[in-house]
Amino acid sequence: MVGSAEQKETAAGVLVDLAKHDETRSEIARVGGIAPLVGLLATGTNAQRGYAASALMNLASNDAVAVEISHEGGVALLIDLAWKGNDQQKTSAVGALANLAFNDSIGAEIARCKGVGALVVLMRTGSEQQKGYAVGTLRNLTVNDDIRAELAHEGAVDPLIKLIKSGTDQQKESAVGALTNLSINDAVRSEILSKGGVAALLELLRMGTDELNEKIAGALGNFANSDEGRMEIAREGGIAPLVALLRAGSEQQKGYATDTIRNLAKSNDKIRAELVREGTVPLLKNLSRSGSERQKESAARALQQLNGGCCILM
Repeated sequence: MVGSAEQKETAAGVLVDLAKHDETRSEIARVGGIAPLVGLLATGTNAQRGYAASALMNLASNDAVAVEISHEGGVALLIDLAWKGNDQQKTSAVGALANLAFNDSIGAEIARCKGVGALVVLMRTGSEQQKGYAVGTLRNLTVNDDIRAELAHEGAVDPLIKLIKSGTDQQKESAVGALTNLSINDAVRSEILSKGGVAALLELLRMGTDELNEKIAGALGNFANSDEGRMEIAREGGIAPLVALLRAGSEQQKGYATDTIRNLAKSNDKIRAELVREGTVPLLKNLSRSGSERQKESAARALQQLNGGCCILM
């Protein structure tokens, strides 16, 4: 940007407001507005850096503009600001990273530039808004299998479980999504189990919203892919709430619950007997006849597992 320090600050502040509107984001990029904003992150005053980070946060909502921010070197500078900036700068920087992380390639760049550590720190000790942005960013990063182990290594599991227990609704939803993705990795899934992640998810399932319960049921399906996870779900009283979803949940909830129950039925006779006692058999039979194709297939397999174990199904 050309002009005095005061003029640059004013211009960056104006761009913050203009970048709130999707139709102007592309225009700001088209006329060359990204490079000078990234430049302010590197060399601007505290106020200029704060405005620049806020503008880039808004601009990053546009996919094409997000790519340009990355090409101009904005990712590393935003991570540096998330580590070292003042409170407002950290909030805007992590908000920008949250939007940028919707792009898988940029998500990988965030990890390469050592952004995971900054995000975990903010998730532990940041303001409520910073925690929300940080956990949202981590949720997006966890779609990349190469990053999952790094997230666990950087200590992401503990604060994610804490947010599930005591975060805001938005933080809880993002944390559930992050744990769902992390649990695809066998080693990380074991860590989540050892730190009480399943118990936290089940507690939330008992009092969560319909949308959140759908996500939790999907997460439990991942944990039920291992013997360790199946035992933990049963030990923490997870069978009854899953059957409740099977009985009265939305179609998506029923689908996830059926998948999880199918996996639970692969376990030992004690768990299979509990599934039968909780009333799964008539519910599964009903789904096998009248559910969606996915529900029919999953319910039929669950019934086969139950019938092949301890239980004679009538």
